[in-house]
Amino acid sequence: MTATERRRLKQLAHSHSAPYQLVIRVRIVLDAAHGHSNNAIARRHGVSVDTVRLWRGRYLAVEQ
Repeated sequence: MTATERRRLKQLAHSHSAPYQLVIRVRIVLDAAHGHSNNAIARRHGVSVDTVRLWRGRYLAVEQ
């Protein structure tokens, strides 16, 4: 993840006008970039581990 991407994601993660689902997805990606486990991310955001896996995978697929 580049510094520009990280900055943009952080802006979205703290947005009050972005859709809630987008904010959660972005926070999942940022937590993953910080090295947190899927279980820890799921607990932190109140989502299932499968949801975390899904969005981590989708972000990686787009990034490649």
